[in-house]
Amino acid sequence: GLELPLGLAGVLLAWLGAAIAVWAKLTLGRWFSASFGVKPEHALITTGPYAIVRHPMYTALITLGLGLGVAFDSVLTVGVAVLYVVPFALHTYIEEQIFAKHFGDAWRDYAARVPRLVPGWKLKATPSPRP
Repeated sequence: GLELPLGLAGVLLAWLGAAIAVWAKLTLGRWFSASFGVKPEHALITTGPYAIVRHPMYTALITLGLGLGVAFDSVLTVGVAVLYVVPFALHTYIEEQIFAKHFGDAWRDYAARVPRLVPGWKLKATPSPRP
């Protein structure tokens, strides 16, 4: 049946998610933070995976979860991965307000051209306060 091909596709998807997460963390370097906010002299990173989506770490974690769910044939795991879209979307909204305040027009220009979480899926950018 389809068990082996689906299992392999899930493993590949999980590895893709893990690889994107590592790539995103390495691209951020010293600007990586597990908390909301910006560091002193924080640079706006728009290269690597950040040229594809604004929040590649969240995209990667959802991709990893979906891949694991498919690999292990677990509807529950796929469901949890899908549900993670909600808190990650809320996180992006909060982070983007902080980034807009800190980076100003550079952030707004970046947000206008790069999708939030899904490559190629362009929705209206988060409204950002003007200084």
